[in-house]
Amino acid sequence: MMHSDTPAALETPLLRYACFGLLLAGLTICGWWLVGLAPSGALTDVAHADGDKVPPAPKRSDVLMGRGKQLFARNCATCHGDAGKGDGQAAYLLWPRPRDFSEAKFRLVSTDNGIPTDADLYRTITRGMAGSAMPSWAHLTADDRWALVYQVRDLIVEGKVAALLERGLPAARAKKIAARLAKPGQVVEIPKETPSSPEHLARGRQLYVANCAECHDLDGRGGDPHRL
Repeated sequence: MMHSDTPAALETPLLRYACFGLLLAGLTICGWWLVGLAPSGALTDVAHADGDKVPPAPKRSDVLMGRGKQLFARNCATCHGDAGKGDGQAAYLLWPRPRDFSEAKFRLVSTDNGIPTDADLYRTITRGMAGSAMPSWAHLTADDRWALVYQVRDLIVEGKVAALLERGLPAARAKKIAARLAKPGQVVEIPKETPSSPEHLARGRQLYVANCAECHDLDGRGGDPHRL
């Protein structure tokens, strides 16, 4: 009888997943160690400095859209999934879970309806998202980042269309409704700073509890990452 060099226990799916998880954890720790070799805050400063600058968006083209699909498949689908539904192969290892683009629910937005503008998506791709596994992609060229923006935008619409088709809507109507649901709202203009007063502080507290405490907690410590 011939014997395999691989222990039988390691051939079970559970053990393979466990080994994969340990490998991913090891790579993450190595990444933190390498970042620690850089000057304090250097990598974050570069990403945020570049993220504040949103260059003019190139026009959509077949070449650019094809590039976006390639970049997404290579760099994003492992976590976000091929269709952008947050169900990639590594998604079960991550918390907060990768964003499901088909739900069109985003955190880093500047609009009044919570749907990001293209500039919002560009900044998030450039900066990454602190407190999650979403890294900065500032090392990509501006055109590559715009290609990813357009790809994510298309996945938002495609996800909405798929959900509406499942409800039995005709394709033409589903596409029209999906386009409306995925359309960014008005950009919220940041007003001048309100002078501090007991009344304004009380109002600020009221708004914080209603809109912010769910993620950041009442004391502002944000101790529960599951809420993201």
